[in-house]
Amino acid sequence: MNVNTASREVLVAVIDGLDTSSAERLVQMRQRAPFKDLALFNQQLAKPLDATKLAALSTTSTHFEVRSRLRLGDRVLVERSMLLRSPTPPYLTTVLSRERIPGFDQPGS
Repeated sequence: MNVNTASREVLVAVIDGLDTSSAERLVQMRQRAPFKDLALFNQQLAKPLDATKLAALSTTSTHFEVRSRLRLGDRVLVERSMLLRSPTPPYLTTVLSRERIPGFDQPGS
């Protein structure tokens, strides 16, 4: 789980002992400056996590959802793709899945 993008509710659910107000404080902190590494994040917790629990967290993401919209004349095509970016340089990206979102490819939509 990416601690820089997870919602307050997800932080509370994943981190044992974290209450809602502490999670909100973490969210506000990362809005000013995202956590550069897990050590900095862990320092902000009232009860720091052990290495095993910290290993399930990250400050980056490797999976992304991309929505694209293509208009050609009066036709519109909308697709949703799931991408995997390698965590190390050269950061290659692989398309895991792609689906057309129904109802948008009619003329004039």
